[in-house]
Amino acid sequence: MYNLKHELAYTKLSTANLESASNCVCKTFAYNEPLARHLEMTEEDLKPFFHPLLVHSLEDDLSWVASIKETGEVVGASICTDFANDFYPERSFTPKLEYTLKLFDDLWRPFIQETHLYPKGYLAHGYVAAVLPEYQRLGILTQLYQVSFAHGWKKGYRKVMGEITSQYSLNFMRKIPILKECHAISYADYEVDGKKVFSGMDTHEKCILFSLSFENENQSQLRTTQMVNSL
Repeated sequence: MYNLKHELAYTKLSTANLESASNCVCKTFAYNEPLARHLEMTEEDLKPFFHPLLVHSLEDDLSWVASIKETGEVVGASICTDFANDFYPERSFTPKLEYTLKLFDDLWRPFIQETHLYPKGYLAHGYVAAVLPEYQRLGILTQLYQVSFAHGWKKGYRKVMGEITSQYSLNFMRKIPILKECHAISYADYEVDGKKVFSGMDTHEKCILFSLSFENENQSQLRTTQMVNSL
């Protein structure tokens, strides 16, 4: 089904591959993520947020990357943190990025008290799932989800929550039967200081807060097979 020119390795995020992973995430979001594209954010706009996030995520040992074996270049990444040790960035970004972070704050607001009830090692925050544009639709994201879920289960995590900003990503995630959509904010209606900053995003209608259970390795393998067969 897939036509990869290079053999890939799936490994945990580390200090050795962090810079390449950061570049991968920033490039993917600048080129593909609907909020970043709508607000015309560049890789330079995104780096001050994503690079510290990846550094922070090393503490929790939940993040994975897909890299080219020959060169070590990271072409895909799944970045997670422990919600009890979540990433709270310095809020000194460009207004464009601040709009996006405020949207996420409002998306989480109805659930923030609930999430703080979970002990460390139980609830993960799925921050980022990114694959470089030229490597998309090759099964890399599905494989990253599989290894991430199985690894999270082995470490004792039982639940992951996160944001879905793209209709394409939502369609993909809906292939997971256990996915729960907890809260949604319509882009067309969302206002910051009386300004509808995300209006005009016709293809992508809303931002979703999702929740799903981590699975053991055998269950994760089955879910992956189901997802691939439905593509």
